[in-house]
Amino acid sequence: MGGKKQLLSRFGFALAFILLLTVGTPARSEKNDDNPFSSGTNFYEACAAAEKLTSDEHVDHVEIRNAAECLGFLAGVDQATWATEATHNIAESDGIICLPENSTRLQELRIVRKYINEHPEKAHLPAVVQVINALHEAFPCKGLFRVSPKSH
Repeated sequence: MGGKKQLLSRFGFALAFILLLTVGTPARSEKNDDNPFSSGTNFYEACAAAEKLTSDEHVDHVEIRNAAECLGFLAGVDQATWATEATHNIAESDGIICLPENSTRLQELRIVRKYINEHPEKAHLPAVVQVINALHEAFPCKGLFRVSPKSH
């Protein structure tokens, strides 16, 4: 019973976090070129702000919003992947992505941006595809599940 309670708690936290990030944020259409999640290219450009937050560079309010959205998006993909695997009773070792316990969202962001930069032929694909492919490549699980090269 503790597993279900923990799942609901993690899901609730992720949902609340995402909702907080979207309050006051203008709606963005999937087809809109300024949507950072519509393609890897847009994600790469918009999410550069998150890396600037760790430097002494000045960041404006738009960059802060972009950084929060990008880090929140990564958290959402992580939580959705984890929740899907838990719902379907997929053992952690057989999952899509096995993040190290000490990994950070900023590290994940850097891995995704590096992946997009190194795979320009795939940059037109939605950001969620880029995130899953990049993190799967960087942190594959030891089990049987593998992302098919033809699916991305």
